[in-house]
Amino acid sequence: MNKPELPAGVAICRAVSLQMAHVRAVSEGEDTYVEFTPIITGVESVYMGYVEILAAKCLDETDFSDVRAVINHDPNLLFGRTKSGTLTFEIKDTDGGNKKVVARAKLPKSAPFDYYRELIERGDLAGCSFRAYWSWDDYEWERRPDGVYIGTVQKISRVDDFSIVTYPAYPDTEESVGLRSLEAFKRANNQQERKLTSLEKKEKRFLTDMIPHHEMAVEMAGKVLSSERLKDFAQGIIDAQTAEIDQMKEWLSEWFGDDADASDGEMDMKKSRSQTIARLAGTDAQITDDGMVVRSAPEFDGLTLTPEEVETVRAIRASQASPPPTPEYSAADRLLMLEIGL
Repeated sequence: MNKPELPAGVAICRAVSLQMAHVRAVSEGEDTYVEFTPIITGVESVYMGYVEILAAKCLDETDFSDVRAVINHDPNLLFGRTKSGTLTFEIKDTDGGNKKVVARAKLPKSAPFDYYRELIERGDLAGCSFRAYWSWDDYEWERRPDGVYIGTVQKISRVDDFSIVTYPAYPDTEESVGLRSLEAFKRANNQQERKLTSLEKKEKRFLTDMIPHHEMAVEMAGKVLSSERLKDFAQGIIDAQTAEIDQMKEWLSEWFGDDADASDGEMDMKKSRSQTIARLAGTDAQITDDGMVVRSAPEFDGLTLTPEEVETVRAIRASQASPPPTPEYSAADRLLMLEIGL
């Protein structure tokens, strides 16, 4: 198998979920220490085109000799370092034979750390992340029955920062180490996607996006079958869109072959993501230019949107603020058509 070359020193940032981060400020006399959990093994990541897990053994040979404690991965906001002894950590066993890294560092008393100390004490700054180095060779891959690929990182060569973060996101490197490793695994197992024409890509996206949209419509219609006024209309939606779902799945299988094998799992992911985006659009949460969601309900903590998802939220909000221009289509239909460019 021909392996793509990666440049030396590729850094990868990974995060711990807000529920597991355990960031806390501890006062000892006049000093304030921060205790946090930047690494936990055995936990599934957010979906990134695949799901990533850190194996318990991935830390066995890791170089922790010079790790910095920083805010938001910013080297200018340094508040501890293992090399100088101002950052300490332990690797502890957890349930199921997994491990977690528990770090501790004293916050400086000078600005700007008095500001960050208050944010940590209030619980506003509550995410954890780390920056480390591993290669695409360090993954082991498997495909779940639902079609989702699981990449388990077997070895982390070096960690150079533990970070307390505002958004515990999962950005990959510019080289997309995990995705490149997954593509190599697919090629080795004769599962590499064939190249599609521009029109075929649009067709495939239309079908894969439309199926979860129809499934949501069927689910919603099922909830009002007990209504005398709506039951006939709802049943019509269920009958028509269920038949269309079957037809679209058949086309996916017929036209795109093996691509359809993973479609159900991918569609479940898309459906869940679409429902989250739809709920977000109905709130007054703000979205930054780079897609980060701020001032939102806890459900959306750490959520980062793609440019296409940002446009979808804006389209939904615009449709709610003005009368629908084409009454022959439902609002959801119009939004999906806007999203895929029809």
